[in-house]
Amino acid sequence: LDSISPHGAVTSIPGFGKLKERINLTKGVGYIIGALVGDGWYDKIRGSFARVNLAGIEKEVVEGFLSNITQIFKEMPYVGYRESFESYGKSERHYICSTDFAEWIAPLIGKGAKNKHLPSFWFSAPREFKLGLLSGLLDTDGSIAICHGKEKPQLSANISSISLRLLQEAQHLLQTLGVKSRISFSKKTQVGNDFWSL
Repeated sequence: LDSISPHGAVTSIPGFGKLKERINLTKGVGYIIGALVGDGWYDKIRGSFARVNLAGIEKEVVEGFLSNITQIFKEMPYVGYRESFESYGKSERHYICSTDFAEWIAPLIGKGAKNKHLPSFWFSAPREFKLGLLSGLLDTDGSIAICHGKEKPQLSANISSISLRLLQEAQHLLQTLGVKSRISFSKKTQVGNDFWSL
């Protein structure tokens, strides 16, 4: 498995517009999906898929995401930007207006933070795609910390989420890349959701 068709085995469906007929499972495509699993979502307007959003204020993440979009689209779609200052401070949203992209990405990432997951085909995907998927996830839901559990302080890479399924899948992904990890319960969020760390 080194590529996927947005519409299964069929390679030409009217209405899929600017998406490529086949999308190669490159590191860049993995990064896009991983970033959307971490900080992305799709919108529906009046019941129809409308756009894909990526939240974030880190310039490098946004650039990494947008620079790989051409691997999915035949031509560059419209990319919008919105900035707001609400209860949690500054937030930024970059959005891609494409009903086809939203419909394609929806089953690959899940809806709502609690239901986020990796795409079902990740296990059979090439190593480069897996590395991109992990990179996108780390750049959005990840952090680096200093742990003092052993004699000498050690650096630790962490992924945090209220989706236990996502962290279990990420742990399995890491195993296929030769990396050991563990999942622990972290705390309750402000709205009472369980919060986990990998």
